[in-house]
Amino acid sequence: MPFTRFGQEKAEFKEYLNPGDREFQYNGKEYHIKCSDVFLYPQCYAAVADRLGKLPGELLIVDIGSKTVDIIHTRKHIPVESDCITIPSALIQCMANINNVIYRKTNRTLTEEQIQQVMMYGNAPYSDKMVQIVKEELAVFAKRIEAALKEHGFDPEMTPVVYVGGGAGVMKRFGSVTGRHIMHIEDVKANALGYEYLAHQQLKRKQL
Repeated sequence: MPFTRFGQEKAEFKEYLNPGDREFQYNGKEYHIKCSDVFLYPQCYAAVADRLGKLPGELLIVDIGSKTVDIIHTRKHIPVESDCITIPSALIQCMANINNVIYRKTNRTLTEEQIQQVMMYGNAPYSDKMVQIVKEELAVFAKRIEAALKEHGFDPEMTPVVYVGGGAGVMKRFGSVTGRHIMHIEDVKANALGYEYLAHQQLKRKQL
């Protein structure tokens, strides 16, 4: 769950995921599982949970996903709840904006996969002109993210930042603020791995 909604919606969401029998299909195969308990953790923070001790105590964790940008500010590795923000515009809107510009300038459109190639690798196997437009628009998106941090009182030139989620690669390749204090976790499974890590830690404590 987004950190900004975690406190308000945690109990209701846990009730929604009420332990019990579950039946579902995946890839044409039927599964029947028994859920004995539900653990809830905030996304974004989970993405760095297994490495938090190696990161600066004061830190901005910026999770750039498909639909939202989640920002968590930590002091001594503890989230400052009043400073945490969710921005309801992220990579899906970014790709729509890119295609609007592409269409306006070339009368063509690109697929999400074609845009993602530039996001992930900094290049793609289509015309240099169109790749350059995508790069320019990704740089605009990265500047907007950096500007959003400043608007909310954080200076990315001064504060350590770790970018996670699908947009981490965009910030790594197209962000204008660079330096040793700017970090990137490009593994899109980082949150899921963090949930697994936190659940293991919680289960260990329950067994003591």
